[in-house]
Amino acid sequence: MKQTLLFLVLMLFMLSCKEQIGTDLKGRTIGYTYGADVYHLTIDTDSTLHWEAMSGAEKGHSGKEQYTADWLNENQLFITWYEVTGVGVSQILDFKEEKVYNHLLSSGKAHKVYGAIKVLN
Repeated sequence: MKQTLLFLVLMLFMLSCKEQIGTDLKGRTIGYTYGADVYHLTIDTDSTLHWEAMSGAEKGHSGKEQYTADWLNENQLFITWYEVTGVGVSQILDFKEEKVYNHLLSSGKAHKVYGAIKVLN
């Protein structure tokens, strides 16, 4: 009985815990999903990242970018970069809710695209 109770408490604890991302993302890859479009973004240094479109309309496209970022709180990162294609990207990554709030500036127009994120490594 004691072992069963301990096992149940341990299982409940494990199910209720989500991975804490921490504030250091260097070397980590984040998977983004926007419907059929999937991207992988890897933080290389404190100021550089690279991304690759894994599926969807931009499959095979990639880029290395300079970015700036600030943690809004322990779970949300605000990150911005400008792509060589002329697209400006601003995002809030919510690691607790596993969501991305993405605003793009392209050809003089602003677009909102929301999706899901998952830390892959």
